[in-house]
Amino acid sequence: MNDLYIDTHNQLLNLAILKDKKIIKKISLDSTNSHSKLTVFKIAELLNDCKLSVEDIKNIIVVNGPGSFTGIRVGITIAKTLGYCKNINVYSIDYLYLQALVINSDSNFITSVSDKKGYFIGKFTKDKKRIGDYTYLKKEDLEKEKEGYLFFEEMKNVNIESVYDKIKRMKKVNIHDINPIYIKKINV
Repeated sequence: MNDLYIDTHNQLLNLAILKDKKIIKKISLDSTNSHSKLTVFKIAELLNDCKLSVEDIKNIIVVNGPGSFTGIRVGITIAKTLGYCKNINVYSIDYLYLQALVINSDSNFITSVSDKKGYFIGKFTKDKKRIGDYTYLKKEDLEKEKEGYLFFEEMKNVNIESVYDKIKRMKKVNIHDINPIYIKKINV
């Protein structure tokens, strides 16, 4: 059984093929402002390098944010399209929670995803239960919010192997119910 991991939430494009909970091939590259041009081609390259086809993929794990509008849309659209057309199970996870899964802490903590103006943060108990809603804060408001918590800057690349079992215990999602988390609100 092969799984495809897709993470387009930040400037790094992170893709991996996992088999039996182990990464067999991974691509991680800076594709700032190029996710829409590169992601499909890099997935094809990854599959080709592993001598696999889309039909060999059983599950897709996709990061649904928080991130830029285009970056998140690219990853989710590819996951939804492959899931729907090829009847592949899709698991969706946000990057704040994904980071929380790899943190070992005896205290409550905050994970973050940043942009030029601020931080999208998630607060978690030491048992990795989310506290309240995710929040976007300007840089100047972060210090007050950190009081009483350990703070973790955004990890550029989470070791997906280390949290694979936890993700697979999550409920697979109906592809129509995957909700993107954007750093900036869209004003239409």
